Amino acid sequence: MKSRTKKIHYALFLIASLIAVFSLSECKLSSSDERDTSQDERDGGENDEKFVFQYLEMYEAVYDYLINEHLCDGCSNWNQDLGDDYTDAGDTTGWGLGYLSHLEKDGEGTADTSFIASRLISRAETLIENFSNQGLGNSLLNEYDMIEIFISIVGLYLAYEVFEEEGIKKAIRSWLNLLLPTAVDPQAELSKDIVIYINLPYGPVTILAGLASAFFQYPIGVGYDEMTAAYIEAGEEIISFLNDRAYDEDRKIYRYWANEDYDFVYTYSNALMAQALIRGYLATNEQSMLERAIEITETLELLYSNTYDSYLAAENDPKYFAFYETLNLPHFIQKYIALSHTNYQNYNNIMLYEITGEQKYLDRTRNNLDFIRDKLFDINQKKINHHLINGTNEEFGFYKYCSGCNFQALYIIYLYNQALQGKPAILPDRE
Repeated sequence: MKSRTKKIHYALFLIASLIAVFSLSECKLSSSDERDTSQDERDGGENDEKFVFQYLEMYEAVYDYLINEHLCDGCSNWNQDLGDDYTDAGDTTGWGLGYLSHLEKDGEGTADTSFIASRLISRAETLIENFSNQGLGNSLLNEYDMIEIFISIVGLYLAYEVFEEEGIKKAIRSWLNLLLPTAVDPQAELSKDIVIYINLPYGPVTILAGLASAFFQYPIGVGYDEMTAAYIEAGEEIISFLNDRAYDEDRKIYRYWANEDYDFVYTYSNALMAQALIRGYLATNEQSMLERAIEITETLELLYSNTYDSYLAAENDPKYFAFYETLNLPHFIQKYIALSHTNYQNYNNIMLYEITGEQKYLDRTRNNLDFIRDKLFDINQKKINHHLINGTNEEFGFYKYCSGCNFQALYIIYLYNQALQGKPAILPDRE
């Protein structure tokens, strides 16, 4: 079983490598940008309990826009074109549903948020059912559908924890079962869809890490049944494959993909790998997974820029500029900091704080939230801009705003506050 599954994931990785269509943007680590090792200087010695006052204005403004304007105008004018909306980037069904489900779980939901959550659940269930029933080649409606389906698993797991509906569990299992065989037939249209529409701009390692994370989450978020062992094994095989093909022992990172020349430090692949490893640790009690997650998280500290008080999306060194151009990633040559990768890094830090109890992970999260508030948040628009390029919010050839990323940022602020109060944030309450 293990060798067969390993071949399956090798094939998926090979497909990703062959079909990959790359695009994003990035940065440069000059001597002036090397991280100041004084954590106290950066933290300012403030008490974390002041969080509510630090981020309340941003939190309330973004919430008001997303809930009352973007998705639901008094809940009489539901945004039916959610998945076709370019600015959603496919993230809202996952992160919006996750956030709203968490509000329900904590008894802080409203009639409007409950209504929106139910619509997002229905949307995710329908999209997954269509992919399962219509065949692999005919269900891709637009270039964001595959991303939306891929990320929807985040929201579905949280929704199931709250509502415990069999329809949600069925959708989760359909999602997992749908992704298991994608590499059995290298010519399968779904395999191509995954690579073409999700790989951009994250990279093959990031996508496989997301798959592993989803498989490991099943025993954590749903429990044990006749499929649990198979899902855990699938997650283990993906991790084993990536350890063999993509891990750089010298740099303590997972590469963008298997080519050894692509050894630049990259946030997406390592933040998602850390999350997969943490969930793998929770699902299997394998200590080495947690140790590796901590190790690669520390390597990401190399991307910290004192100039911008946050983390670049990828290493910006002239050594890699030719690779970035070859991969169609010219933004990497810039000083590029994206809300999306910052969100994933924050999520990772909160998970590690809950596992280890080490304050430095909350400190890093707060630092990133300060950056988002001070450099990306636009109070007049009630939005958080998607990125900073060379210190400006210029569009640079692609969207300036991502509502799905704003939902994720909103959720991160909420989770951060939960962690500060000693409440379970991302991980389940394990009393």
